[in-house]
Amino acid sequence: MAKKANITKVSDKIKKVNDVFTVYFFDNGYGIEIGGKAETDDWKSVKLMYHSFDELVECIKDISSMERAK
Repeated sequence: MAKKANITKVSDKIKKVNDVFTVYFFDNGYGIEIGGKAETDDWKSVKLMYHSFDELVECIKDISSMERAK
């Protein structure tokens, strides 16, 4: 059984998210870009890349569980 890789989550980077994000399709994976608020309450933009569709879905699940920035 393959060991599950640790993936970087949006919640590792920002504490609150905007209500819009963008998904990118690359030849070698997927990307996601979203803005929100950091721990310091400053606005921040996050761009992450994933190698598989399953990793991208996990990222979207993470985003959907986060508090929205106002």
